[in-house]
Amino acid sequence: MGKFEGGGIIRVVLTGFRGSGKTTVGGILADRLGQPFIDTDSEIENKSGMPIEEIFKEYGEAHFRNLEREVIASLPESDCVVATGGGCVQSAENAANLRHDSLVFFLDVSPDVSYGRISESSRPALTDKDPVDEVKYLINLRYPAYLRSSDFRIDADREAGAVADDIVRIIADAATPVSDSDIAAGEDSAGVLRYREVLRSFSGVPMPERKSEQLFSYVRKHPLGSICAIAGRPSGHSRTPYLFNTIFERYGIPAHCTYLEKETAGDVADTVRSCGLRAVSVTIPFKEEIIPYLDEINEDARAIGAVNTVFNTGNMSNTGGAGGRLLGSNTDWYGVMKPLVESGVKVKSKKAVVIGAGGASRAAVYALMKLGADVTVVNRTVGRAEKLAADMNASLIEGGCLQTDGKPVEIPCKAGEIEMLREIMPDIIINATSIGMRAEDTPVDRENRVCLRKGVCVFDLVYTPPVTRLLFEARTAGCTVISGVEMFVYQAAEQLFRYFGIRVDADEIRNILR
Repeated sequence: MGKFEGGGIIRVVLTGFRGSGKTTVGGILADRLGQPFIDTDSEIENKSGMPIEEIFKEYGEAHFRNLEREVIASLPESDCVVATGGGCVQSAENAANLRHDSLVFFLDVSPDVSYGRISESSRPALTDKDPVDEVKYLINLRYPAYLRSSDFRIDADREAGAVADDIVRIIADAATPVSDSDIAAGEDSAGVLRYREVLRSFSGVPMPERKSEQLFSYVRKHPLGSICAIAGRPSGHSRTPYLFNTIFERYGIPAHCTYLEKETAGDVADTVRSCGLRAVSVTIPFKEEIIPYLDEINEDARAIGAVNTVFNTGNMSNTGGAGGRLLGSNTDWYGVMKPLVESGVKVKSKKAVVIGAGGASRAAVYALMKLGADVTVVNRTVGRAEKLAADMNASLIEGGCLQTDGKPVEIPCKAGEIEMLREIMPDIIINATSIGMRAEDTPVDRENRVCLRKGVCVFDLVYTPPVTRLLFEARTAGCTVISGVEMFVYQAAEQLFRYFGIRVDADEIRNILR
């Protein structure tokens, strides 16, 4: 893949909805950069020997999407400008192929302008909606995919030449490393301004050895590259930066993950905005505290009452500099749900007990209730368990939340003391406390150990060590056991998708973490 002298990337991909002018902008851009231009729709027509409207009419959209995947997978790895179809980045496979060693630009167009540009198009309808409503519906449906699959968002409601001018400028800024002389001379280029702000915001932030140097070096070489971070206090123990940076290198994504240990959640949000960070993975103690500083949170995070995933869309339109519209979500519940499903554990209508009443407990209860379990939260301080149960019932049952099978959540969450374990004799036990990080500790004491029996599933969210005393005793008793490593694997995979639009296989993540 072609590189700029300073390490920048010069395969350029333009994506966005029909009517964004991708083809026209791409042609102008290719001419200015002296690179070949490839329109994936034209390549599909050449491959099939049929116009796109005939492909849809004769074979349907699914066949068209298969052809589209084949064309995108076969794109040259040399310097070029690529304009993609409007719906292609909804596929994580396409997003990964388009992102590899490329700069991806989302040409953002308003529904009215888009409809005006395509009203005479022969492209077939994709829904049974009125054409004007279809444009609005599809743009809204695809918008999250455009954002996560792109490095920069460009206003495409303008004349094509002006859009191309912006892209050329961004590419030049991205390709120009920050030098000592630029800094000494007081340059105010986009790259130098970004470097100064990152240096100011991250100087003195506690990190493992040499991680600060790696961050500052990355920004100097890739001044407009995406930066992610693990935000917590402390955060230096987290393996998220190692995992993410390994994935970025393998998948050819121009990004770097670092550590963001600040005093308050407000400090975290301020740093995300001032440095134009792309995303932060939030850990203790900020999962609940970060919510007031966000612009929006999704349904899962609102119901759980905690956020572990923050995506910043505000920096994408101004060449990677300061800005921010921060969107919060929660992938912890997904990290609980997915291992249960993948392990073949029967959850629906089964008795489940969650030990603990903190943020991780909320995610676990949410996952279990979404799967249709009969859940009880137990905790040393019963009042906290009762509040958690009341919150979950209000969010999921009174709020009309749906289970993963599409049916309403109906079984209310209950609460009680830890001693209730042996009264309930649950089918599923989830430890959502930190008890177990020390080898001799377990949340299931001698009196409650009768619950550990054949056929019971025991899931310990503690992942250091990977085999806790609870899991050892559960396995010895014939239980099905799930390590907290699995929660980390699946929640991280979901974060990578929400941040960059790629799907990384769980086995690949496990192998990296070994």
